[in-house]
Amino acid sequence: MAVVKHQGRAFAAAAAVAAATVAGALGAGQAQAAPIGVQQLPATAIVANGPADWSVFTAFIQIHTSDKRGWVVLTAPSGDCGRYGVANALVRLDYTNLTTGARGSGTVNPCGGHAMPPTSARLHTGSGQIVGSIIIPTAGAWAIPGGATFSVG
Repeated sequence: MAVVKHQGRAFAAAAAVAAATVAGALGAGQAQAAPIGVQQLPATAIVANGPADWSVFTAFIQIHTSDKRGWVVLTAPSGDCGRYGVANALVRLDYTNLTTGARGSGTVNPCGGHAMPPTSARLHTGSGQIVGSIIIPTAGAWAIPGGATFSVG
């Protein structure tokens, strides 16, 4: 009987420590970036490293909340990074805030890389309804821009 009581106390103590650890981690953590719904028509382009080294690339963007009101984080992740030409492609969002008239731009590298822009960009869009053009600037004349709209709180 004494063994059962000792195991029960040990279990209760372990559960209390685990609960305190989880509560501390939740309380100490910063606000998580949440995805913002983006209505979009993606940009499409032929991207190339040479005449025989090319692919068709479709660029979708993702927008996430930031730690400051009116700021967002732009990414354009791609599962096509192993395809010809895509590893060097860039994706740019030129945006306008319809509520405030603020304008701006952000360029990201979907595949990462040491000599390219980062895979994410913080943009100060301000709060309101945002519209923009999705562009693949590295494709030149072989690109069809896309469009996007989203709302920032």
